[in-house]
Amino acid sequence: MFLATQLAVLALSVGVAEAIRLLFKRHPSPRNDSFVIIIAALIAQIGIQVTSKIGERWNRPKVVVSTLKKTGEIDIAIRVDGNIRRIALSYPVKGAITSVVPLIEVTDAQKVLTRAIGDSTHAYLNKLEILADPMKPEVNLQYNVFYEAAPTDAEIAGTDSYEVSYQWDYDNKTFSESRWQSTDGDHDVAPPPVQIVAASIYKRALSPDEVKELYEKGPEAEKRDF
Repeated sequence: MFLATQLAVLALSVGVAEAIRLLFKRHPSPRNDSFVIIIAALIAQIGIQVTSKIGERWNRPKVVVSTLKKTGEIDIAIRVDGNIRRIALSYPVKGAITSVVPLIEVTDAQKVLTRAIGDSTHAYLNKLEILADPMKPEVNLQYNVFYEAAPTDAEIAGTDSYEVSYQWDYDNKTFSESRWQSTDGDHDVAPPPVQIVAASIYKRALSPDEVKELYEKGPEAEKRDF
């Protein structure tokens, strides 16, 4: 289909250039010949740009992410139609992630990293990261994510959406796209005004030594690979 479109655009460009040449053939002159050459070059350039844009659109991959939340479990499925080089997903989990189980076997040609960011104790929020680089063409990813629910129903802004981003190559160029989806229904939403990577909530007053320890530890969150 795309090849037929390319040929059609090329034929149209050649046809227009030939029509202009025949029009000026009735009044031949060096000036008219130069004009025909310039017009033909411009039409050819426009044809190349049009076919390039059509090619970019035609080769644009389609990525669909669907999630299903259960008690203590989140099922994540990533379906890719087309060829992409790299895909990353960042998903907030209200609790401490205990394990990530892949449901589709990953081949040697593909490297997938699954990581939880955040404390494994006192955790209100962990961040799940899935990164496939390189991504084998036409391969889907599916995971069961198990977690211990947060010890409180407190709400933190920016934890009701997740980000999916991916890259692909076409015509010696690299393209990228990033979008945010709701954790409730997976529909597209606007990027959150703030991103919380990890959070911990304590149901008691901390001692001065514990407060000092947390302060000295700094904001860097614990990272656990699965």
